[in-house]
Amino acid sequence: MNEPTIETLTRRVHRVERENRRLHRIGAATLAMIAGVVLMGQAEKNTVPKAIEAESFVVRDAKGKLRAILGVWQDGEARLLLPDQEQRTRAILAVKPNGSPYLGLYDASGKRRIGMAVLQDGMLALGFAHADGKSRAGLSVWPDGSSTMFLADADGKVLWRAP
Repeated sequence: MNEPTIETLTRRVHRVERENRRLHRIGAATLAMIAGVVLMGQAEKNTVPKAIEAESFVVRDAKGKLRAILGVWQDGEARLLLPDQEQRTRAILAVKPNGSPYLGLYDASGKRRIGMAVLQDGMLALGFAHADGKSRAGLSVWPDGSSTMFLADADGKVLWRAP
């Protein structure tokens, strides 16, 4: 009488079902742990990076137009260029390779109209130019504390200088 009885088969089916449920639970728990580890790695961190490094940064608006460039040029000058809507440079903030800071403001035709700098020897210079590129007025403060001012005519000839 080696044939299984209904009772024997019923017990075996119950045991297999219990083992099957246990395996499903273990598998589900393992899957949940793996998903948790993966999602924790993807979680957004609340920390800000201490530094972002690049040779240059280019800022564009939503339409793809250039709005600013921050970078180091081949001559070693660090510059921030700010163009207008037509992509013409309107302002430059720079530090020359010798360490002298400079600010230049440009008109719509690309001509520098105002320039301001602290030169390497400590002299402060402020100049105003006409669209033709010729200086019309200037102010300088020398390292010894003395100052110079000038006004020029349309040909660039100095009309008045003090002192």
